[in-house]
Amino acid sequence: MDDISCPMCGKYGPANSFHISDKDDIFVISRRSLGRKKGFEETERMSIFDSDYEDQVSAINERAFEIIKIFRDNGKISDDDILEQLGFDSSEEEEDEEE
Repeated sequence: MDDISCPMCGKYGPANSFHISDKDDIFVISRRSLGRKKGFEETERMSIFDSDYEDQVSAINERAFEIIKIFRDNGKISDDDILEQLGFDSSEEEEDEEE
């Protein structure tokens, strides 16, 4: 069985069960203990963008760009793909450069 590492955090997990989250937010979750061997209970969930975790937001932002660069440098994504995914039309960019 092969493991794969998360490109964002480095945590290893089984490759056949590596699932990418489709969430459109990053959450800060507060938990409290339910007692020894009873687990934890979520007490609060908030967007990291509405919190005081600016250093973590900055680190995630930097890592996201590093991951894009890794894919680009390994030929798995093109500059046009990157622009398209970010909502930019690469043909508009080329037209602007010609002017």
